[in-house]
Amino acid sequence: MMDGKGYCMRLPLPSVASLPLLAFTPMPEGCNQLALTGGPEAFSSVGVYTTDDKICQVDIALV
Repeated sequence: MMDGKGYCMRLPLPSVASLPLLAFTPMPEGCNQLALTGGPEAFSSVGVYTTDDKICQVDIALV
């Protein structure tokens, strides 16, 4: 959606706004910064080398 000045406005969808946003990071300072934003719920995790390993790690954390 564009406003009169050409800026794009992002409007949250009601169905999406109620879903929790989870963030997993191996860096403690990143976890602290995310906690200050008030948006995502930040979790500290172990660093991994592939996205497949990260998906498995998050899947285990959520169960």
